[in-house]
Amino acid sequence: MLRPNGGFLRPNKCRMRRFTSNNEKEHFFEIVVENSNDFSWSPGQHLFVKIPGLRCLESHPFSILSICEPRGDSDIKLLVKTGGLGGLTRYLYDKLPDTGYTESNIYIDGPYGGCSRQTGSFESVFLMASGTGISAIIPFLNEACREIKKGESITEYVQLDWFIRQSENIEWILPELETIVSHYSDLILQSSARVNIHVKEDMASSDSEFMKHLRDSFSQSSSSESESKEELSLKPASTDLITIVNAESNVLDIIKDAGEKLRPRNVFVVSGSDSMKTQVSNSVASLQAR
Repeated sequence: MLRPNGGFLRPNKCRMRRFTSNNEKEHFFEIVVENSNDFSWSPGQHLFVKIPGLRCLESHPFSILSICEPRGDSDIKLLVKTGGLGGLTRYLYDKLPDTGYTESNIYIDGPYGGCSRQTGSFESVFLMASGTGISAIIPFLNEACREIKKGESITEYVQLDWFIRQSENIEWILPELETIVSHYSDLILQSSARVNIHVKEDMASSDSEFMKHLRDSFSQSSSSESESKEELSLKPASTDLITIVNAESNVLDIIKDAGEKLRPRNVFVVSGSDSMKTQVSNSVASLQAR
């Protein structure tokens, strides 16, 4: 049973916008809630939202994608995948314009959940997500990078592997990636952090303008046109900071590779499809059996 806490039904303002999708069966949008009440949260937590005047008895839980800054003025960003016809999320999506934001009032209830153990208690942190599961994982990446840089925990290495269908899905977390690259590029250059994005679709057929925007977001110079189709990288100052792998990546192989980076204390944090969670669980168990 959920119990009211300090964040029970707080009134806020929010803005919502659609994300581009080439898949007619899947639709996504974001909700950005103004943090006007000093609302704070920890990585992996979620909240419930209610839209005034719209199905007042219906609320939905969403993982908090944005990073809670110590100064307390971070907006609360939620990534939403629409449900079936007739559901609240699909109703909201259909009301949004094709481009630009729509403003609305919103009530938030939370935060709830989270991780029972702090990632700062582990020397190596491995983060794995599929699809919108990245919402719960990005805050862990930022927290681990921050702790490594400050040297206030035993964490020495963090790695993110994110599995998506289309390169356009990167738009969901582009601002968060820009923040991490801006603040912690030194960690990636020192091999203390690694970010891998595994794209299933053939990127040769993807939106070239969007890929150019991605590279420009992380690069001071344009990337070479002779890059392999198997592995495309965003190259700031001619150095790979975020790697995009265009292939049907195998979770087992990735975890086997992670085994080379294991330290005495390690943690795997996973969010996404049930099938991926099962694969990760079985693969990690095989590492423990060594």
